[in-house]
Amino acid sequence: MRAFAGLFGWIAVWGFILLLCNYFVKFGYRKFISHLPTEKKRWKDRYMKVMRLVVKWHKPVGMMTAVAAILHALLMFYFVRLSGTGLVALGILLAAAALGGYGAYLHKKHVFAWLKIHRILAFAVVVFVCLHLLKP
Repeated sequence: MRAFAGLFGWIAVWGFILLLCNYFVKFGYRKFISHLPTEKKRWKDRYMKVMRLVVKWHKPVGMMTAVAAILHALLMFYFVRLSGTGLVALGILLAAAALGGYGAYLHKKHVFAWLKIHRILAFAVVVFVCLHLLKP
């Protein structure tokens, strides 16, 4: 069971990496791809296909990542021990997930306010997951 706990932890990490791609793909489009000349239309179209795929899967991967992180925490609690850095990372991850769900499904107006906090929480998760991996 300890191996399953580790597996769910790594599923959560890789899921979170995929979730961060959403921000960076959109950022790359805004800063670079949207300014390409019309001769580079093929590159733009390819990039848009990838971006659509990343955006389409952001919500389901977010739910899967939250579930994997919860399962990791529960299994670690039951079979090993809980980690302080892991609990903080899980709390921030769940707050970011809840805020993302709130914004995506309940409150699509005033996107700037909740989206900014959602992004800040996502990057805070990066810090605490790195701390958790360095000092479990």
